[in-house]
Amino acid sequence: MMTATLTKPAKSKQRKQRLPHTPNYVTIRSPGDILRDKIGEMGIETVELAKQMKVPLEIVEQLLRSAIPLSEELAQRIEIVTQMPAAVMMRAENRYREKLISAMLYPEIPAYWGESIINRPTEGHVVCLLQEISGRLARIERELKVQRKTR
Repeated sequence: MMTATLTKPAKSKQRKQRLPHTPNYVTIRSPGDILRDKIGEMGIETVELAKQMKVPLEIVEQLLRSAIPLSEELAQRIEIVTQMPAAVMMRAENRYREKLISAMLYPEIPAYWGESIINRPTEGHVVCLLQEISGRLARIERELKVQRKTR
């Protein structure tokens, strides 16, 4: 009777290519996180940023905390100071707000909120989003009334 012996295959000098890790959470970076990174790279303090943007320090601090939504006017002021395109910041704002809404609608999906895992949506975020949505709806209604009158 023949016995088979098992031998280990020869080790290859090439390393196995690892597949990238796919996290089981949603990464959400707000425009405030992006702006904080940029001013850190530039070595600008928040007080100096507020002066250069010609806005109150409170607004900059709220923006960095994502307590207020980024407006087009603020995005343009940020572009002047940091050279980050306003359109890029507005896309980041829109993505952030969309993910914020989906995280509130689907709380079973874990989410990593920017710099801190504890920084979950608050009632203030919800109120801010509802005000923004109602403002957009009011603008759409006004535009529709104007269109109807011009017909």
